[in-house]
Amino acid sequence: MAFITVTGEVTRTFWNGQGAGIKESWTTNEGDERAAYYSAFFDEPHGLEEGDAGKFSGRLGVKPNTYEKNGETRHGVDVTINATRFTPADADDEAPF
Repeated sequence: MAFITVTGEVTRTFWNGQGAGIKESWTTNEGDERAAYYSAFFDEPHGLEEGDAGKFSGRLGVKPNTYEKNGETRHGVDVTINATRFTPADADDEAPF
């Protein structure tokens, strides 16, 4: 079983408050802005709101998908975080490293 940890912010909530869309952003070495998007599923309602930031960790899930954009068929991968745990960005980091 694979695990994932993502540092990002909530873009939306869904599934009766047990799901959240997550956006992870970074800047490349060339200075370009990039982003990756994930869906996080919690065991219980999370109480998160759009804009909440921190670390999201849990079991990794991936599923290929096919969609149409501008009349062209495209392929992608839906990445999910299951049994998600959330640590707010402003929480004290007590990790030794």
